[in-house]
Amino acid sequence: MYHFSTHKVAGKMKIDGIADEPDWSKADSVTGFWIQFPRDDAYGTHQTVVKVLHDRDFLYVYAKCFDMTRKIIQPSLKRDLRYADSDGFGILLDPTHKRTNGYLFFVTPYNSQSESQLSSLASDNDYWDAKWLSATHIDRDFWTAEIAIPLNVLQFEAGDTTWFVNFVRNDFKENEADVWAHVPINFGRKDLGYTGSMYWDEAPVPKSRNIALIPYTLFSVNKPAPGQQLATAREAGGDAKLSLSTMLNLVVTVNPDFSQVEADQEIINLTRYNIALPEHRIFFLENSDLFSSYGNDEIRPFYSRTIGLNNGNPVPIIGGVNLTGNPASNYRIGMLDVLTAGGSGLPPQNFLNFNLQRNLFKRSVIKAYFNDKQSFYGAAHQKSDTGINKYGRDAGIETNFTSGSGVWSEWNGYHLSWKPGLNKNRSYLQSGGMYSGRHLTLFTDLYSVGTDYYADLGFTPRLINYDAVKDTSIRLGYEQWHSEVTYIFYSPKSKWISDIQLQTESFLIYNPDYTFNTSNQFARFKIDLKNTGFLSFQAVFNSLNLLFPTRFFSDTDYVPLPLTHYHYNQYAISASTDPRKILVFTTSLTAGGFYNGKYDQVVSSLLFQLQPHFNITATAEYDHITFPSPYGHGDFLLLSPHLEIGLTTKLSWTTYLQYNTQVNNININSRLQWQFKPLSNLYIVYTSNYLIAPVTSNLNRSLVVKLNYWFNL
Repeated sequence: MYHFSTHKVAGKMKIDGIADEPDWSKADSVTGFWIQFPRDDAYGTHQTVVKVLHDRDFLYVYAKCFDMTRKIIQPSLKRDLRYADSDGFGILLDPTHKRTNGYLFFVTPYNSQSESQLSSLASDNDYWDAKWLSATHIDRDFWTAEIAIPLNVLQFEAGDTTWFVNFVRNDFKENEADVWAHVPINFGRKDLGYTGSMYWDEAPVPKSRNIALIPYTLFSVNKPAPGQQLATAREAGGDAKLSLSTMLNLVVTVNPDFSQVEADQEIINLTRYNIALPEHRIFFLENSDLFSSYGNDEIRPFYSRTIGLNNGNPVPIIGGVNLTGNPASNYRIGMLDVLTAGGSGLPPQNFLNFNLQRNLFKRSVIKAYFNDKQSFYGAAHQKSDTGINKYGRDAGIETNFTSGSGVWSEWNGYHLSWKPGLNKNRSYLQSGGMYSGRHLTLFTDLYSVGTDYYADLGFTPRLINYDAVKDTSIRLGYEQWHSEVTYIFYSPKSKWISDIQLQTESFLIYNPDYTFNTSNQFARFKIDLKNTGFLSFQAVFNSLNLLFPTRFFSDTDYVPLPLTHYHYNQYAISASTDPRKILVFTTSLTAGGFYNGKYDQVVSSLLFQLQPHFNITATAEYDHITFPSPYGHGDFLLLSPHLEIGLTTKLSWTTYLQYNTQVNNININSRLQWQFKPLSNLYIVYTSNYLIAPVTSNLNRSLVVKLNYWFNL
């Protein structure tokens, strides 16, 4: 039903946003876009027409997006703007037609570009970078986009003349997202299982040589704490990207630098466990779904932030290689190997991940991995560390079965680790399933984690329990059952309401001997409004047996909470106004119990935006905890103003300020970015950290000037 042909151009194409080349008049026209959100049973409010052509080097796409309002929703001009936040047009490509991996190239009316690697097994990689061309043109009652995607940034099989594709259009002034190939509302519009077919009049030919070099050089000035000398440094390094075949890519990095990466978002953590932070370092994001799709959000055998970081502090990376691709039909491999120089109290270490995936049936996969972390000890390191920390190895196999429609899915996993002197309780098993219906969603996931299961390249927070009396960490395995039930009422005819959601979520956790540990029960009610705002309510019912003394305040005069059974409830209300307006207000209020005490929280955010050139967000979180004497009481405050100025799509300035009393830190990160050529940038970055108490005591300040250049050979 959804198919078209792409023809080879006869003349030369100029990417200027205007389809005035004769070849465009001969191209097939693709139209008839469906609304995918907030309903999926009608055609788009405004017509969209797409044409596709090609030559031996590029895939050309032209889109004409009709719009009688001349109003554009685009909060920023920056590159890699989240596509879900802006009006725009995108092309989804699945060149290998396996329905598990693909690409999305998206452009806004003001010609801001973003590209993503798509995956049906893991989160999409929105930080992937590829060099491509685009231009847009805004007219009185329509806007147009002209795109040229180099074939050498895509992986496809030589001789294949059928690709799976879809087109998406965001029309947020109408609170609407459209797609060409119909996608049910219960799936995302980037779902690889719902696409059409593009037929080539002649098979695309991969380039025999595809090499990109991205060197950088930088100059930095660092002012440490008072009493320490000013330090200056000059560094150089870079990446090389090579196509070893039509389906295998190799990335090599030497002395990589990530000083231009945005600072981590500060949080107030009132749980007893660590919280995963997102990865923003480009090298670790190349085909990252291959490495990070194992496990689930609460336990990951591979978590790239274990490499080159120690408690958030950078550890120098000497170099690394990243090999990914399809060595044969239905197979996908990934290999990541990184060597660190040591630092922040760590010896030099090597980190290796190798994994292999095999596609099954229409949308299913079986996959396996092996991780290895090896430490190299010298005379400067304590010999006592050569025990359990000398190496860490783990391996696993998982199956993910998904029905052709995507409605049913089921998964299983078995993982095993190796450490010196540990021979028992070192496995992690998982099994779960999901039903994704139009209105009803059912989810269940069970896993068993052994006390001595180590994932040195992974993220396993619940295994680590802190004893506040002994000031030590204790490992304890667990059995967990996680389940969710969600029902959505859609309201296409309502003037005010888009949909109403009812959800229950449950976490049941038991100790290795099957005695009770924790129960968290959630009940949620949410109303999504036609103006894109929302209103939600949540009730949380908590029950737990505290096994280790716990303290939530840095003041050691307070006695840790006693080891007993706790039962407490919390209630929350959240709301947001229309995010398309000049002023946007979001707030969340929480109140209730907290162990044997009381807890109150207020989180509010105010956004002022002059689209697309200026926005400033002021976010504040206040947490108040009161325990009965002698267990203490305290307040936590987090202030996070964020300023972004986009002068053009090539020149932007962003500044973060984060004030967090829980970690006693004030952090400032300010970055000026000038993209003087595609993916070639000049960065000027200022960062500083201060202690809140004593008042504004300087920890460090630095200024970095960095230049990188992208060469295609």
